[in-house]
Amino acid sequence: MATALARAATALARAAVAFHAVKLAGLVTNLAMFPVLRPDAAGSGPVPRPDTSLLIPARDESRRLPAALAGFGAQDVAEIVVLDDQSSDDTATIVCRAAEADPRVRSPASAPSRWANGCSYR
Repeated sequence: MATALARAATALARAAVAFHAVKLAGLVTNLAMFPVLRPDAAGSGPVPRPDTSLLIPARDESRRLPAALAGFGAQDVAEIVVLDDQSSDDTATIVCRAAEADPRVRSPASAPSRWANGCSYR
């Protein structure tokens, strides 16, 4: 009985060591394969990140859209594009007002097929 228990404990210990060895090998591989972004040699600061665009599909979202646009506007994004899908409420009007207040907000003049556009001037 004691030898069977000792063999089971040894097998369990070997399995745990093998598991951790595989995890360690994965960690070392990831560290070698994926470089770390660093500031340029001149020390001008962090590496600039690319511009970000937010695409917001909207259909009959007049109740939630003002708060959402305010939250998105507070973020550091290049543009906020609202795709209005034939809304029957004031969604298009809200987007147009937001576009007048913030030049990053727009509703495309040519929407995807079967989509309607509410803002005629952008």
